[in-house]
Amino acid sequence: MSVLRFMVFIGCLASPLLAEAHSAGKLDKHGCHKDRQKGGYHCHSGALKGQNFTSEMEMLKALHTQERAEEAKRKRSPWEGQR
Repeated sequence: MSVLRFMVFIGCLASPLLAEAHSAGKLDKHGCHKDRQKGGYHCHSGALKGQNFTSEMEMLKALHTQERAEEAKRKRSPWEGQR
């Protein structure tokens, strides 16, 4: 077996392990989890998908702010500001 074939073979065996190295793991009800490798907290799904935070508390504050803004937008009159 040539060295190149051997390296490709090893790469094929290792690729599922590398993909699993940072899987979403157990996500909370908001689609987020603590990043044990890099520190912090980040979201894979939900309203904050793709965002990174320094802590779970920071994420919850951001989620609360976003929910309040969406609620205010829903309650706003469609005729507001038209004169």
